[in-house]
Amino acid sequence: MLTNGQRAIYFATFVGTTIATGLFMAPTAYHRIRFRQGDKERMLRTSNAFAIVGIAFLALSITLAVLLITDLLFGWSVAVGVGVAVLGFLAWVWFAIPLSRRVRDESDDV
Repeated sequence: MLTNGQRAIYFATFVGTTIATGLFMAPTAYHRIRFRQGDKERMLRTSNAFAIVGIAFLALSITLAVLLITDLLFGWSVAVGVGVAVLGFLAWVWFAIPLSRRVRDESDDV
């Protein structure tokens, strides 16, 4: 049986995954509906924003799933440590590396 906290984490994981999926599919729907209507630049900017926010929700959902499973297997203190490590790893590879490259590229242009 899950505790109230574990149920809340499970539900947050479910909702976060649903939102991430919706955000990842939004560019496809946008493209299909606006195809050949001269909206390419706005479509690209909007789709990029959807994808970035979708990545953030996916990172959160993965972290919550890891947190819940680790809590069930090894307890809350281990779960928090593993959850922080997973979130840190995903933030680093999905956000910090590309953003640091962007900053370097922008400073090279000056």
